[in-house]
Amino acid sequence: MKKIFIILLLLFVCCGTSFGTTFYVSTTGNDGNDGLGAGDGNAWKKLSYAILTGTPTGTHTINVLAGTHSSDTFINIGTGANSKT
Repeated sequence: MKKIFIILLLLFVCCGTSFGTTFYVSTTGNDGNDGLGAGDGNAWKKLSYAILTGTPTGTHTINVLAGTHSSDTFINIGTGANSKT
């Protein structure tokens, strides 16, 4: 599962244009937050939420803060022959 998230994170960070946003994920965060800061009042809780919520344009960075992260979400990027899982 970690390999999938690392690959997805790299794809998310490496693809896009020159405009982007830095998002934060923390084990003590909340997916109701804006994801724009490292504090508990800003960071998202799930990496899968950060990947699926990020805007499709721009070069975004997701900073994953220290902790043990897990997910029960399967993320499928692309469609048809271009699908990456």
